[in-house]
Amino acid sequence: MPARLPDAKVEASGALLAQCNVPNFILDFTTASTDPSINFYLNSQVSSLFYDAGYKKGQVAQYITHKLVGTYDALIFIRDTNAATDIKKMEAAN
Repeated sequence: MPARLPDAKVEASGALLAQCNVPNFILDFTTASTDPSINFYLNSQVSSLFYDAGYKKGQVAQYITHKLVGTYDALIFIRDTNAATDIKKMEAAN
């Protein structure tokens, strides 16, 4: 069963990134920070969907408010994804 995510927040980082014209991208904060508008956003307090550093099955995602540049070195955005399949169940079925 796929993880249940909290309702989307309009002001969250994912909502802004979903508006980009490119469906999948990596944003290196060091390089991107040379643009004043991007630098301002990366250094602002924003809401983001967050899992703990080590994802555990059944773990609940939550929104946190933080500076993206103070938390990460880069960001990977993938617009369309699918739920992960439990490898053990997949192997048992074969």
